[in-house]
Amino acid sequence: MFNNTTSQVATNSAAIGNTSQSYGAFDITVGVSAIVFPIILVLSINAYRKYRTAARREKIAYLEKVWRMTSAKKNV
Repeated sequence: MFNNTTSQVATNSAAIGNTSQSYGAFDITVGVSAIVFPIILVLSINAYRKYRTAARREKIAYLEKVWRMTSAKKNV
């Protein structure tokens, strides 16, 4: 009977432009994160190793001091 079809295509260029700009900001954020995260990870691991080395040296110095005190008491 009646054919109610239309061949109009509705486009909204403003909405398309906004989504592409938000993807651009997202891409920049991901790119910066991909560069900064490994750098922070490596620096953190390096700092932790230095901390553990310093703590170990301090503990060794303390134990040597205690050992010298006990050996000095035994010699007297």
